[in-house]
Amino acid sequence: MDSLEKSGVAEPLAEALDIILATRPADPIEVLARVFGQYTAAQAPLPRAVQLIRQYPCTHPGFTACVSSAYDLLSGREPGRMAVHGDAYMPLLGILTEDLPPQATDILLRVFRCEDYAVVSRRAFHAAVHGCVLYAHFLSAAEALFLHVAPPNGTITKTLSDELLNAIATGSVPDAARLVAAQTGSSTDAVTLPVFVRTASAVLLRCLAR
Repeated sequence: MDSLEKSGVAEPLAEALDIILATRPADPIEVLARVFGQYTAAQAPLPRAVQLIRQYPCTHPGFTACVSSAYDLLSGREPGRMAVHGDAYMPLLGILTEDLPPQATDILLRVFRCEDYAVVSRRAFHAAVHGCVLYAHFLSAAEALFLHVAPPNGTITKTLSDELLNAIATGSVPDAARLVAAQTGSSTDAVTLPVFVRTASAVLLRCLAR
């Protein structure tokens, strides 16, 4: 159900099913097409583009195609013939980064900044969208990693934190023996989840800026 909500399908689907159950039409497919058509026509391009981009995780094979469709939608619904401009591109990035830490949002929007009147190529659009979504994905993965290794007291040692952050920065798989040793080492500097996430955020931003 979460995926239906995220893609924007749940509401028109529920409305169409209510109509079908109440009226028992001879052609229920026509009802589905009509309701979905009304929702499509009523929805502005920007929210629809966001729904397209969020339809799949950035690691899914279909993600790139959805980003391309979002570009076509924002360019004027004529695939391959028009370009997206900054006045549509920057608000889109703002929505994609609104749930990130404020410092991360500020940096990402500065990295991918474009003036309202400037043309955004398809390649630049893909790079910016992928960068923002991938950042959010890895930040979420960093939080999950911390929660997976943290003991009941909710903190890890500074040594273990450094091991995990190094794995995030290099894209490597941390050695299990080293993680155990790091958590049972002599370090007395306790690292909490908020501190770890802030540090991971900075590491990811440095990687993005390379």
